[in-house]
Amino acid sequence: MSRRQTTATTRKPPKVMRKAIRSSAEAGNYIAVILSRLHKLGGAFSMKNQNIRWAAGFLLLLIFVPAYAQQQTRQRSETGQSRAQQEAQEREQRRQDEEAVRRMPDSGADLAFVVAKRANIREEPNTSSRVLKQVERGEVLALIEREPVGTWYKVIHVDSAVEGWVDESVVIIKITANRYNAPPFEREETGTNQNPELSISNLEPATDLNLRINGTLYVIRANSTKTFTLEPGRYEYYGWSPGVRPAIGGDDLRSGTKYSWTFKIVRR
Repeated sequence: MSRRQTTATTRKPPKVMRKAIRSSAEAGNYIAVILSRLHKLGGAFSMKNQNIRWAAGFLLLLIFVPAYAQQQTRQRSETGQSRAQQEAQEREQRRQDEEAVRRMPDSGADLAFVVAKRANIREEPNTSSRVLKQVERGEVLALIEREPVGTWYKVIHVDSAVEGWVDESVVIIKITANRYNAPPFEREETGTNQNPELSISNLEPATDLNLRINGTLYVIRANSTKTFTLEPGRYEYYGWSPGVRPAIGGDDLRSGTKYSWTFKIVRR
């Protein structure tokens, strides 16, 4: 009795080519081809529909997760390089700005040169404070106090007479060697022990005078005079108006003395 020999034909599973998937449509076509081949080989592998769906999902993970990770890594690398290049350009621009300011002639005033594309003058020396005015690169601010509060400088925008604070990162400071001081108070002895009296006269017909004395702001209206009675002691002050460079000074006020100061814009 002859035996009939049967030869089982085993088909090899499809080879999955490793290639870049450039779009979701291409990925969908790629998965469809694989599913079709899996269906044809369903008998050989004894795979049910559920297993086929599971295999398809697993293949999607194998394709998309590495591609997504590579894309994110590439984006982070490009972002880091771009940021580094920008920072290097900013440092070089800052160096050039500092050199340009250093070469400028002494103007007789302490100045803050805006070097940022835009900068905020704030009401208080912090980033959460109200913005009083926005200035642009190339504008020049009058520096009121040479010593910063933290990283903030007290300045006045001369054209608008806005007084506030700017951060050191957006300006370059130039300190004069010959600062122009405000004219001293005129004085008159009274022969008494009364507290000193200070009279401020604004002779301008249409321009108000802003006067800050020991941190307190007084506004002397156009063509008017205001008189203060103060305690004896040292007083630092500065006065300014729109378009007028601040006049900065200081004086010791003594008992039994009347002081006066006259404001008038000198146009040249």
